[in-house]
Amino acid sequence: MDENTKVKLEERMKELLALAKKKKNMLEYQEVVDFFVGFPIEEEQLDKIVEALEADEYFHRAWRTEVGSSLTAVSFYRKMGY
Repeated sequence: MDENTKVKLEERMKELLALAKKKKNMLEYQEVVDFFVGFPIEEEQLDKIVEALEADEYFHRAWRTEVGSSLTAVSFYRKMGY
């Protein structure tokens, strides 16, 4: 990934996380997909999104965390500790 793409990707990531904050850290799959149309999303970027959401105060005060996903994402969430 070239440097220009990395910068644009980081900007989109900040915008997505700002949206999540407005919604008390709730992101739907389609929102994430729409934010990154045209970008080569890799596991590293998904890790950053989850880590940023987990670092927020809403996550730490929550009684539960819901992770909606398909069966193909099971290994990703297990790696993240869910």
